[in-house]
Amino acid sequence: MAAAAREFVTATMETTEASLPERVAAFTLGREDVIPGMFREAVAQLDRSGMHGTDLRLLRWYLDRHVAIDGDHHGPLAARLFERTCLTDARTTDASLRAAVRALQQRLALWDAAAAGMASE
Repeated sequence: MAAAAREFVTATMETTEASLPERVAAFTLGREDVIPGMFREAVAQLDRSGMHGTDLRLLRWYLDRHVAIDGDHHGPLAARLFERTCLTDARTTDASLRAAVRALQQRLALWDAAAAGMASE
């Protein structure tokens, strides 16, 4: 997991050096667009887990709050930012979408490593 986290942080820092449209795409499509759904699924899994003896109220609150803020507020703002910054012409759109795909691949690798680490415990 440590290697995957290091790679994720390194890739994130490299993204900070990219063009503005690439940074916006990595942030909006690689984060704000996926996190609400990801956290909704985490809440559903908590509900299905039957961990009744464990106090997960604070974790559940955190996940629910993240879903609400990202889904209801940040998400629409991020979509407008993406549209205005990344969809200006074909070249910018292409570079932006490639940056978003890289960000999603990096996030997936991080979460895959986390899941593998939890499964091996």
